[in-house]
Amino acid sequence: MDADLYVPGDGWLHRTDPRVKFLISIVMLALCLVWRNWAFILGILILEHVMLATDRVPAERIGWVWKILAVLIVFIVVLWPVFDQSGTHVLWQWGWLRLTQENLLMAAVMGLRIPALGFACFITLFTTSQTKLVRGLTSLGVPYKAGLTLATALRYIPVFFSIFQSVSEAQRARGLDLSGKVNAAGKKRNIFVRLVDRFKSYLPIIIAVLIRAYKMSQSVGWAMESRGLNLNRNGVKRTYRVNLTMSIADWIILVIAIAAAAGSVWLMTWLSYGGVMTQDEERTTITARDLKVVSALQCNGRMTMQALADKIGISVYAATESYKRLTEAGIMTIVPVCNPLSLGNYSQVLVGLRINGNRNEALAMLKAMPQVTYVVCALGDADIIAEAVVYSSEGMDHFLKYDLRALPGLTRLQVFSCGRLVLDDHNVSVVNRLLAERGETGFMTKREASVGTDIPVHRLDSRFVHTFNELQKDGRASYATLGEHLGVTHTAIRGRVKKLEDSGVMRIMATVSPMRLGGFRQAFLGIGVKPPYRLDAEQLLEIDEVTYAMSGVGLNGADYLIEIIAGDDEDLWRVVDESIRSLPGVDQTWWASTVSVEKESYWLEPPQDGVLLDD
Repeated sequence: MDADLYVPGDGWLHRTDPRVKFLISIVMLALCLVWRNWAFILGILILEHVMLATDRVPAERIGWVWKILAVLIVFIVVLWPVFDQSGTHVLWQWGWLRLTQENLLMAAVMGLRIPALGFACFITLFTTSQTKLVRGLTSLGVPYKAGLTLATALRYIPVFFSIFQSVSEAQRARGLDLSGKVNAAGKKRNIFVRLVDRFKSYLPIIIAVLIRAYKMSQSVGWAMESRGLNLNRNGVKRTYRVNLTMSIADWIILVIAIAAAAGSVWLMTWLSYGGVMTQDEERTTITARDLKVVSALQCNGRMTMQALADKIGISVYAATESYKRLTEAGIMTIVPVCNPLSLGNYSQVLVGLRINGNRNEALAMLKAMPQVTYVVCALGDADIIAEAVVYSSEGMDHFLKYDLRALPGLTRLQVFSCGRLVLDDHNVSVVNRLLAERGETGFMTKREASVGTDIPVHRLDSRFVHTFNELQKDGRASYATLGEHLGVTHTAIRGRVKKLEDSGVMRIMATVSPMRLGGFRQAFLGIGVKPPYRLDAEQLLEIDEVTYAMSGVGLNGADYLIEIIAGDDEDLWRVVDESIRSLPGVDQTWWASTVSVEKESYWLEPPQDGVLLDD
């Protein structure tokens, strides 16, 4: 190996502006780090080899890269399945060691990622001289000293390898055993003793190399100082022998690189998210592991990653990866939930609005109202459905008479006044249905998911409501962070959260968007029950597709308002006809099918009086 990474030549990469090559390398590095598709990374690796081959970089140099990366690649590929026990498709298991389709696939991804990242760098290093490398960095705003230091360090990597080999060969010639396979008596050592002995044998060699490297660095530093490296300190402006200019070919390569990067991002995004829009929501394909993460966090949204991993039976890395993927995609959020009707002076209504003309302005006004917690666009008896939670009867009166009637284009207002929350499973049943399709079970039942349906009324003072609202921003925020935002100690916050949870008022859990989970159909149905019949809550609990139900009055004489989440239109009508209309005395009075969810919040207006729980 020559004492320089640069390979002299006149290929198309050699002629390309170093700034363009920097961009190509950075784009390849970013794409390999972001995407975890083995075929995509393999494609980038093949492209890198094609680029080097067409530039006529010798095969010996390419082989040298593979030689120095081989040990690391094998090490990662072999050990990855040992430390990553994630995956539901088990291929082989022996005791605690599990080989699954998922962890083997991830091992392949990591095994391909290492050389892909390496060659992304060597595309620039093999084809750019030290002078152009430094000049390219300085033209991009990197300080000259920093650019020169980086280029010099890269230039001497092969030198240190050469010194190491020379010293090792010299020591072997003097009889030093660097293998460590046998002891002084000629007996073979076990692998652990061999590793220790090899380290001890190489230690003097490493020290010798470091001494030579130190002396070499001193010589290089003196040479740089003698050539005026620090003249700019005295106000002397540095000039450069090499001035970079972008040729037409450079611009063409730059445009192709940007277009290829944008195209690959679009392609991988389309493949990852299915390229499908369902009810104006982007459909995302998730794994059984993702669903198990959601289900576990529906039980306790603040559990640690270690506890989450233990509950599911996967590694902490796998649990963290799924959590980040779900939250960053907007599929899952961790928030506190409650039943507002269990908090005393709070009133809850659901309104159906008919809007004449463009509904965007009305939607914007509704979403800006803090007391409006839920807004959807719909088809049927209403154009917009909104849910509001308002403190005090006076506040509710003002909301219905003034706030809503100020909406532009409003032609009809229908109100359902909620008297009792019968059921709110926070889409636990949706997650359980998806898990059942994959042969898995969830951690929480539909009955367990409802919060505050059968507890005494609690009147909370503003301290507890402010804590509840602060958790809406991030249900997993630390107590210290919450206390800092609210101006109290973390101990006080911890006590408030515990009292809210222990009293049954609040649960911090994962909430999901059903449409993003699997393209479900969502609808609201107002139903009346003819005397002397009554609708038992147990009857609604038995229908998996019913995820929300409240009793009250309004919407053309409806006694109950229920939310249905079904797999498709056919499934939706089947549930209505066979499961709901068949109930004794039930009569449909009102109907609206959800088109898109515009707002979902659990924010509460702070009360002016009342206290039950205290610090």
